[in-house]
Amino acid sequence: MRLRLRALLVVLGWLGASPAPSALAQEAVLPEVRVSADADEELLDDVAASASRIDAGQMRAQQVRNIKDAVRYEPGVAVSNKASRFGLSGFNIRGLEDNRVLMQIDGIRMPDTFKIGGYSSAGRDMADVAMLSGIDIFRGTGSARHGADALGGVVSYSTPSPEDVLRGRRFGGGLEVGVQRTDESLARVGTLAADGGPLRMLVRVVRRDAHETRSMGEVRGTGIHRTVANPQDARTDATLFKLAFVDSADYRAELTHEDFDRGVHTNVLSSITGLGTDTHTFDDYSRARWSLDQHFSATRLGDVKLKLFQQTSRTHQYTRQDFRTTAPAQTALIERIFELRQRHDGARLEGRYAPAAARHWLHWGVEYTRTRTEQARDGYSTRADGVVTRRVSFEDFPVRDFSPSEVRQWAVYVQDEVLLSESWSVLGSLRYDDHRLKPRPDQIYLSNPAAATPTTTHFTRLTPVLAAVWRFAPGYSGSVRYSHGFRPPPYDDVNTGFGNQGMYIVISNPALRPETSRGVELSLRRQDAASDWTLTAFDNFYRDFIETAQLDCPADPACDPTYFMTYQAVNVPRVRIRGVEGRLAYRFADNWVLHGSFAYARGRDQDSGKPVATVNPLSGALGLAYERGDWLLAVDVSGAARKRASDARESNRQFLPGGYAVVDVRLRWRFLPGGWLSVGVSNLFDRLYYHWADVPIADVHEPDSRAGPERYSQPGRKVAVSFGYEF
Repeated sequence: MRLRLRALLVVLGWLGASPAPSALAQEAVLPEVRVSADADEELLDDVAASASRIDAGQMRAQQVRNIKDAVRYEPGVAVSNKASRFGLSGFNIRGLEDNRVLMQIDGIRMPDTFKIGGYSSAGRDMADVAMLSGIDIFRGTGSARHGADALGGVVSYSTPSPEDVLRGRRFGGGLEVGVQRTDESLARVGTLAADGGPLRMLVRVVRRDAHETRSMGEVRGTGIHRTVANPQDARTDATLFKLAFVDSADYRAELTHEDFDRGVHTNVLSSITGLGTDTHTFDDYSRARWSLDQHFSATRLGDVKLKLFQQTSRTHQYTRQDFRTTAPAQTALIERIFELRQRHDGARLEGRYAPAAARHWLHWGVEYTRTRTEQARDGYSTRADGVVTRRVSFEDFPVRDFSPSEVRQWAVYVQDEVLLSESWSVLGSLRYDDHRLKPRPDQIYLSNPAAATPTTTHFTRLTPVLAAVWRFAPGYSGSVRYSHGFRPPPYDDVNTGFGNQGMYIVISNPALRPETSRGVELSLRRQDAASDWTLTAFDNFYRDFIETAQLDCPADPACDPTYFMTYQAVNVPRVRIRGVEGRLAYRFADNWVLHGSFAYARGRDQDSGKPVATVNPLSGALGLAYERGDWLLAVDVSGAARKRASDARESNRQFLPGGYAVVDVRLRWRFLPGGWLSVGVSNLFDRLYYHWADVPIADVHEPDSRAGPERYSQPGRKVAVSFGYEF
């Protein structure tokens, strides 16, 4: 196994890297060069070496079920999975994750992630991949164009417009069905589009039914040593409706409504301990949005786009635990309820202006968003004699762990691209952000004994980006990019309050400073009719990183003497993450394409010398595809090096996974014009392996996080079949 892994990594290191060019792109074989669809639409191609796009055709042929599958062959990008119950969270890019990565759909921010204790975890997986026309990933600080929360990078989902389906016809649509052995899932997708002159319409409906994602564990039963995945039943319903009005070549408007709802029932057998007999959870994740996009062409300000939007989201999680009892006063049932709600309202005006007599392109934008967030936990304890109380595990319910909050942000940015000569291009941009946090405490929050008086914050920042491209020989180019990033302190750190009576308390920190970053990227690229490769090195410096730390009690005056331990969000002065990434696509013969990629990064707290544990180990992917007529055969190998103890900061991490290399095989047949059938086998040789992002940290609130390692393993050999017809 080690020899195979070393051989894979040696090959990938030789290959180099870059998104494959559209000239080489084959559906589902090669990634397409494209930068983020909204703010980066016209960015110089050579500066976008760290950007990649996964389009709908690629996801379809790779039989992608979710966002974790979508980035399976994207080294340096990961999605964590909480296997026992909560499932997928958000993206990790170059070692930064959660809310430090900006996620958006059609330019609208996705909901925030929030976790507290072992029964409450709101993730960001609130879009079904079958609803998307593509996923754009931008690695590195993107704050100069996207604003706060983009320290680690940007993940932009895009949804199809009526024209994408119609392709010049009056009517169009399609049906798709997919079956996966990995989670016994069945997906159905229906699309219909129509052109009625100036009005064009699109409707897409997705239904996905699934069970638990299988692991390689074999130990059944109950308790923390169970390694077989906990039984789950999940269903996802998603709808997309678009109505476009096209008056002329100079004006287009598009009204969009999107609705997403996922329900998951889990029988958490791995958490049953002591007198427990059953633990069942019922989790619901929903998101809905309205947006209106208008595009004005040929105005005095050039091409101008106006977006108005409103988005609401809700995470509701219910936990039921049953216990054996021998006396009337003993607890027979505990119920816990968690809910997080967010509402985003906003507007964005942006434009692109190209003076006729000049060789430069000016981009500008103004945006405003208002985000309202509230969270609550509730609980009930029922004794064997029927007496019900709202005191559970030394907590009195209901309770809010942070004050209901309103965040108002407005920003203005300008970006200029200048073609100095046939060999040199430069880009510069500057963004100004204004961020205001206003808490709106209510009686539930104020009754929390761990809550402090909420604080209002106000931060502003200028974030520049400078880039240059030198085309020093035919087909060769080099680029350099220098950027700043900015992320204000989150509302749930500034005004938090959580206390476990007699044990520990998490206190607020209104004195938190914003996180800032400075980053440099150097890229070398070679592109011709047969090949495209890029090698990129990056070095990012972060100041005032926000982390939750245990205070030195009783020496620290912020400690609460009524609790055994005190935790608080603090600023870590200096953190550095650097690494190298590469990508290659090579058409070495008719119908044959070889593609590969790799990513290596390392992070350190420069004051303590401790590693940044969220940085993933060295990883790579290598693929070979053959396409002839209606047939496509693809073989992909993906792997990662083992995680070293010196790179794992948490001493209570359950285990350090070893390196691995796995093989996937896919076959696609176009049996009719518009009709296709795909068959795939993942993990062909049935290897036991783990993703570092999925390995849990032992948590006192989650007993099963301390044992049962195979429960967190990836699925073994599994078959997937999908087919569809487009008309």
